Amino acid sequence: MTPDEEANRAQDAIDAGELGTALHHLAGALSADPLRPRFLELCDELFERLPDPIAATSPGERPWFGEVALHARALARDGRHTEAVHLLLQIAAARPDVPYLTWALEWLDAPATAVDPEALVPAFARLFERLPANEPGLQSVLAVLDPLCASWSDPMLAWYRAVWLCQRADPRGPAAAEELLLRFPTFALAGDAAHPDAERARVLLEAAKEHAGGLHG
Repeated sequence: MTPDEEANRAQDAIDAGELGTALHHLAGALSADPLRPRFLELCDELFERLPDPIAATSPGERPWFGEVALHARALARDGRHTEAVHLLLQIAAARPDVPYLTWALEWLDAPATAVDPEALVPAFARLFERLPANEPGLQSVLAVLDPLCASWSDPMLAWYRAVWLCQRADPRGPAAAEELLLRFPTFALAGDAAHPDAERARVLLEAAKEHAGGLHG
């Protein structure tokens, strides 16, 4: 079915009180276009009808990514933004082509419950290992990292951001690497010895630092 057909089925199921069926079809619609206003409005309508959206969307033993995304949205609706963003980052490791992380940008701005950057480090570590630097979906990952690193609350996240920017030849890369080395010299030079890409990250950061020095010289 097309995304619109999935949404129509979801609406029909909501009207008929078949909320489990509605969840299935809504997940299908959002997996094709998670930014369509109509689909998001339908999601809000369905969550209003469900007695417990978090329980209703809880993934089973072998969950499909579309169902996991709905669960993340239910968690965010309950103010559990750190858990919600973590789930979307997990999805991005397998399906970086689906722009669910745009939802996370809205949740990061939510004043009621701040996201804990440290709790997201494992999810970013998995992305660091799985996504090549030329992956188009990595741009959404960086968009989430930007506000998380704005306060420099977690050097590990700043490390991933600087390395990714350098790998992608992003103009912000040299400055990000230089600032990381200045603020966290011990961490940046030592890296994470257990991380398989630690040496590559150190080389990239040092090269970016030298490049930045040449630009400033």
